[in-house]
Amino acid sequence: MAERLAAKHRGGTLASRKIEYGEGADPLEVCFERGWSDGLPVTPPTDERVLAMLQGTQRRPDEVVGKIPPYLGTCTVEKVAINAVLAGCKPSFMPVLLAALEAALEPMFTLHGVLATT
Repeated sequence: MAERLAAKHRGGTLASRKIEYGEGADPLEVCFERGWSDGLPVTPPTDERVLAMLQGTQRRPDEVVGKIPPYLGTCTVEKVAINAVLAGCKPSFMPVLLAALEAALEPMFTLHGVLATT
């Protein structure tokens, strides 16, 4: 209930764009159609679920974690939370997810090479 109230009254604090879909649309099918899944089940990242995930860290949602190769898109703590919700993670996983991402973004790891290798 707390997350539902926070999403209703503070949901506007999330910076990521909202995806609107029809009332009769299945949220899981919307995720598949948008390419957010390779066919495995996902959990739609509603405002209340993302806010609940953000409770798993003390870091600000707009804090930049790093640039994600190959296109060097900016990744924030909020975006990590959104992807964690999609994957079915629990809020207590956030510190580990953020640490793993920061480790993968270290230059010596060469994440771009891992992502772009043939």
